[in-house]
Order: sequence, then C-alpha cells, then structure tokens
Amino acid sequence: MTLAVRGVAELYKVVKREKELQRDILAFSVSHDHEPMRLYGHYPVIEEDKTTFYRHRIKKIYFPSEEGKDRWAAYKFTKNVYNLWMQIHLKRICSAIDELSPDLDLGVALCDSLTSRNRDCHQRCCSRK
Repeated sequence: MTLAVRGVAELYKVVKREKELQRDILAFSVSHDHEPMRLYGHYPVIEEDKTTFYRHRIKKIYFPSEEGKDRWAAYKFTKNVYNLWMQIHLKRICSAIDELSPDLDLGVALCDSLTSRNRDCHQRCCSRK
C-alpha cells in the first residue's frame, strides 16, 4: 500500500498540490488470520522535501465476537470504500492528472497506441466530474 500512497503523493508534488494530501488516507487494506481481522488506512505526512508514510489501524474485529455483532463489518467497510470513497479519490487523482504539463518528461517511453488508450480511459473515468 505504501507504493500506492507514494504514487499519489508524487503526482501531487509534481503539480505543487502536495499540501492537500497531508495526513489524508489515500489507501485502505484489510489483514486477517484465524481470529482477528484488521482494517487499516494508509496516509502520507509531508514535511518540506521529506515524505513519510504511515498506517493507521481503523478497527480490529474478532470473528467469534458476541453473537456475530461485527459479522458484516469488513464487508460493509469494503463496500463503502468501493462505492463511496473510491469515487471521490478517483476524481481527486484525475484533477491532479489534468494539471500535468503535456511536455512533462517522466523518463518512460510510451508507444502511440498506449498513449491514446490511456487518454481514452482517462476521459471515460474523469468525465463524470
């Protein structure tokens, strides 16, 4: 998850908007074993030219809990990430991509078909602003 958070943080640094991400959760993860399940949020702390990445435990759920009280917590959490949070996060990323300079050299050679395919995907995903 740190790589995903780092990617978004680097994108925002390129467009000089990194302060908008300060301590905002940019990714979620779920881990589990035979009893507990843990939900985490991942976020950056940006100070001048140094960025540090952290993980915050949102909730710890025990599967054999009292009368199955938290039985659906992980499902509801994950569903809300996809249905609610992801829409906002995608728009946030698209807004930063829209600010990228067309002559920006990322040091990666792209073929024309890949470039046009990415442009089409970007237009489909971000046209719902």
